[in-house]
Order: sequence, then C-alpha cells, then structure tokens
Amino acid sequence: MVGSQLEFSAEPASKVSTSASDCADEITRTTGDQEVTSSATLAGTSLTDKASTAGTAVSSARTTFSSRLTKHSNGMYNAAKDVAAADEGSANGTRSL
Repeated sequence: MVGSQLEFSAEPASKVSTSASDCADEITRTTGDQEVTSSATLAGTSLTDKASTAGTAVSSARTTFSSRLTKHSNGMYNAAKDVAAADEGSANGTRSL
C-alpha cells in the first residue's frame, strides 16, 4: 500500500510568520490616536469629545488588529514547526502526521 506523501517546506511559512509578527510590532508602535485626539484643538472645531472618542477607537482598533495578527503569526510558526518536526520524525521512522 502506498501512503500519501506531503510535500511541505517550513521555511516559507516561517518567513510569513516572521513578516506577520514584524507587522504586528509596527502596528503596536504607531500612534495615530494622538493625532486624532489633538485635532480637537484646531480653532473653531468644538470637537473635543468626538476627537477623544475617535482617538480611543483608533487605539483600540490598533491593539485588536495587532493582537489578532500576533495570534495568526504564532499559529503559522507553530504549524510550520510541527510539520517540520513530523517530517523529520517521519524521515527517521519515529513520528508521522
């Protein structure tokens, strides 16, 4: 009986994971909420409350997106690592998928 063969290189998945992680870090470092909040000080705008609410929303969205991206990155990393370990184990006759 011929078993199924899985061809998978963990290297590209690992690179995608690293890229996603780097993107999440960059999102975390950005500070767009301050610009939105400070727009309330423009002459004649009377937008203090709305600008503050918008700034908080920008900050919250940034945090949520970064967190989700980090979780996806970790999932990709772990999947690539597990497949690489299974491949190595299969080659050695000690582990299979």
